[in-house]
Amino acid sequence: METLETPDSDAETYETIPWAQLAPPATPLLTRVGTWVVGALVAAVLTYLLVAVLRDEPKQAVVALDPKPAPVAAATSSPTAAPATVSPPVGGQDLGAIVAYSEADLMAIAPEEDRRVAEMRAVWFVTDYFTVDGDAQTAADVRSALPTESASVVPHDQPEVISYVEWAHPFAVQPDGPGHYVVDVAFRTLQGSAGSVLARQPVRAVRVRVAILADGSVAIRDLPEPVEIRTGVAEAVPPPSAEPPPEVVEQLTARIASHGTLGDVLGAGVGADGWRVVVAVRDSSGLSWPLVVRP
Repeated sequence: METLETPDSDAETYETIPWAQLAPPATPLLTRVGTWVVGALVAAVLTYLLVAVLRDEPKQAVVALDPKPAPVAAATSSPTAAPATVSPPVGGQDLGAIVAYSEADLMAIAPEEDRRVAEMRAVWFVTDYFTVDGDAQTAADVRSALPTESASVVPHDQPEVISYVEWAHPFAVQPDGPGHYVVDVAFRTLQGSAGSVLARQPVRAVRVRVAILADGSVAIRDLPEPVEIRTGVAEAVPPPSAEPPPEVVEQLTARIASHGTLGDVLGAGVGADGWRVVVAVRDSSGLSWPLVVRP
């Protein structure tokens, strides 16, 4: 670089300016990229913290105010009605949506279980009451279940007579006061003298009065009452007679297989509901039972 001296001044002057020495040193590329990455991470963290704070902030209820309040009524001597109170939600459910059950509704829920218990006890009692087989424990159970004035009249101390309940089934249950039920039970007995063949007796029915006590136990209130079972004969009109085709006969054989072997076809007809075939089915006893099959 050349230096020029002037006669008017002793200062040095430059023909060119050294710009490279005046500019700041250049930053490497990797350093700049790292700075950008750090800045982006810091911004992301701050944004996440801000969103979390806003999300956890409790929400305030917004109350809408009427810009034109209603005028205050003049005071009168009549009593002011108390404002209606609104119950707060319970467990996230509005109390106004909860069904209010009446006392009758609540009393109708538990009796369903009591009804089944009454049925069970009535069938149990009928089975033991009409069974006389010399078993001392059964006789004692019957007497202990009955009121004291009725326990002494039962015929369970006659060893020369046998009475056995083949089956018993309830067919009607009615409430008879708080905790009280009347249960109608149909049953059939096998009877005979000791050492003889027992004979099946006609189906009978009795009404048993049962009480569900306060401690949950169940009691018999009285001796059984006879109940009439009314039976009748329904008018049946068979469909017009017709000869069943082979495929219908095959279906008959499959349908009666669990009952015995197929015998004669006693009658057949086809109507709006399809085939109705009366067949004789022979079981293991050797007897043939007429049965109706609707394939």
